[in-house]
This record gives sequence, C-alpha cells and structure tokens, in this order.
Amino acid sequence: MRTRSAVLIGRTAELAALTRWLSGPGAGGAWFCTGAAGVGKSRLLAEVAGRATARGLVVVHGRASSVGPVSPLRPFAEALAALHRRGLLPEDNLGGYRPLLARVLPELAGPDRPGFGEAVPAVAFAEAVLRVLAAVAEPAGCLLVLEDLHDADPESLAVLDYLLDHLAEAPVALLGALRCEPAGTRELLAAAERRGVAELLPIRPLDREQTGLLTAACLACEQPPDDLIELAWQHSAGNPLLVEELLYDLIDVGQLRRDGERWRMEADPMLTPPPSMLQLVAARVERLGSLTRRLLITAAVYGDQIPLPTVQAAVGAGEVEFCNAMQEATAAQLIVAAEPGWCRFHHPLTHVAVLELASVAERRQAAGRLAEAVLAEDPEPTGTTCRIAGRLLAEAGQPRAAGELYARAGRQAHRTGTLESAVA
Repeated sequence: MRTRSAVLIGRTAELAALTRWLSGPGAGGAWFCTGAAGVGKSRLLAEVAGRATARGLVVVHGRASSVGPVSPLRPFAEALAALHRRGLLPEDNLGGYRPLLARVLPELAGPDRPGFGEAVPAVAFAEAVLRVLAAVAEPAGCLLVLEDLHDADPESLAVLDYLLDHLAEAPVALLGALRCEPAGTRELLAAAERRGVAELLPIRPLDREQTGLLTAACLACEQPPDDLIELAWQHSAGNPLLVEELLYDLIDVGQLRRDGERWRMEADPMLTPPPSMLQLVAARVERLGSLTRRLLITAAVYGDQIPLPTVQAAVGAGEVEFCNAMQEATAAQLIVAAEPGWCRFHHPLTHVAVLELASVAERRQAAGRLAEAVLAEDPEPTGTTCRIAGRLLAEAGQPRAAGELYARAGRQAHRTGTLESAVA
C-alpha cells in the first residue's frame, strides 16, 4: 500500500516564504532549499510548482545528477528539452542564440548543422537561457525548478551564477534544492546571498508532533498507535523520507497491520534500515576517504553513542588525521557532535545502515581493536569496562576472552550486592 503522505506536513512558514513571489508584481528572483537528504526539499518544491501551474505560470524542471558520466549543463539542457517537447520553445526570436542552444538541444540546429562538438561559452549560453525563459514567461510568468544542485557540474554553476545576477530583469523565478554538504554550489549560493540576488532557506527535520501528523497522513488514519509514533520519531529524527520508508518496511514485513479502522503494531519490532536508507548512506560512504570509512565502521561497532578518544585509538590515527576524518563524516551528515569527547550517528537507522554496509571481517577487526582500546584506558577494569570489552571481544570472535571479562564483571557485581547485574 502507499505510505506517502498526500498532504504537506509542517512546512507552513517555508511554503509561505517560497510562494510570496506568486502574488508580487512579476519581478524575478531565486530561492534555494537546503537540507539533508530526505528532509522534504523536493516535496516542498513540488507543492510550490503545483501552485504556480494553477496560477497559469509556465513551470519547467531540470536536475543535476552524479549518475554516470558528467553531462555538462544537464539541468538547463533538461529544462530546454522539456520546453521543446511541450511546443513552448520560441521559434522566431532566438536569433543568434539558436546555435548556442543547439549545442545542448541538437534539434534546433537543423539537419545540416550538428548540435555538439564545440565548447559552450558560459555567459552567452546563460543569456540564451534567460531570453528563452523570458519569452515563455509571457504573460503570466515562468518558474524554473532545479533539483540536486549539489551535483551540478562547473559549467552549470557558471550559468546559474549569471542567471542569479540577471533574473530580476525578467518575470522569471528560480527555485532550487541542494543538500547541506560541502560543494561548489554552496559556495556560489552563499556569495549570491551576500549580493542579495538569492535566498537560502534551510529545511529542517520535523518535530515530534509533526512526525506524528506525518505518520497519520501516510497511513490515512486519524490516530496511529502511540508506540508507532514514538518508534517513527526515535528512528527518523524527523526526516520525512525515513518516516515513510520505515512505515513501508514495517507493513512489508508484517510488523504493522491494519485491524479494521485502526493500525496495530507487533511488540518490539526488529528494525532493519529500509532499502532507500541503505542507498542514501552507501552513496555518502562511497565518497569518503578510507580513514573516514574505517572511523565510521569502528564507531558503528561501538554503538550509537561514540567516545572519540576510544575510536581514535582503535583506528590508529593521529590527531590531525582523525579530526579531518571526523569533519568529513560530519559534513556527510552521518555523525553529529554530542557532549565534549563524544559524538553520535545522525539517525539511529544511520548507525544500523553503516553496520549493514560493513563486511563481517571489517566488523570483527573493528571490534577487536576497540576492545584493546577500551581495556588500555582502564588497566584495572571496572565492571562497566569488562562488560563493554566483553561484548566487543564476543563480536570479534574471541568468546573465551569475552567470557573471562563477563565473569570478572559478575564477580564485581556480586561483591557490591547488585545481584541482578551479577546474574546478567
């Protein structure tokens, strides 16, 4: 069944900011939604685009992509191709700009003039795009929607930079979306915002109440089970995509069932990351350096709450190398800082996903190194140290050493009178 919400949840202020220009005098402008993968940027842009279409504006889409070979100017080539398919591309007033556009849209060149082969001058091509958008904007206006701009190629960024400086001269608005991660697009847009020609709009995760509303909307019910809402909140941290995928996964494996007009959840479901979550985390991990990847796997083996000195000792990195790897993992939105000396995974499911992506050998090696680091920190190990190191040694495939530590922890608990802990 569908586990996608039919309504937009928790974005009233953002929607108002993005649609304010619809009731304006028609001057152009640019707004960019930034946020983590799955936080709802595309959903928000789709809502704005729908409202713009209802008001009679021409809405055209383009998207950057990191899949396959780099395709220069892809977002704008995609937008121009869409206009051409819809019969909206002006035929009479392209003038000398037609050959420029033909280099990304070969059908404009005619049978005897190939459209590819020469480099496209960025400024001239950008002016050609602006004139096309201004032409199709008559009489109601035009909205250009560009997504996944964190993957934009350098040529596309040069065109975007030119458009931002000149959109106010035409009845054309630009809405974009990109992730909050280091990229050339972020630097370009930050500079554009300082110039006053673009506005960056952070899209933040939903709060707990909004997560409950999204859960109800996805399941088309008024009141989902309280334990389901708590589960969705704890394992998504308010990320709408994770909420939707989590619900789908629970239904798919039979842990969430409809019982008449209500939903019922099996007690203590065993959660695994939804496929989309694994894909998101895998894509981010693949772009990281080898030390950062080893750091993440080591941290995931330790647990959701991660002591930084212990992990640093386990990966065997120097201070500078370790700090650089931490910054890279943080920029990829996989871990976040906690209290001093500690960090945690961005979502509980991120933690599980990193473990899923690691091989058995990688997890065992990390567990063994962590156990050594934990024991080195406490030469006369307390019960807590014994329990942590024992768990790690068991995961490292060393049951005898783990058993000795568990037995030592049990004897210490017995001596202090905490008999339940001693039995455990």
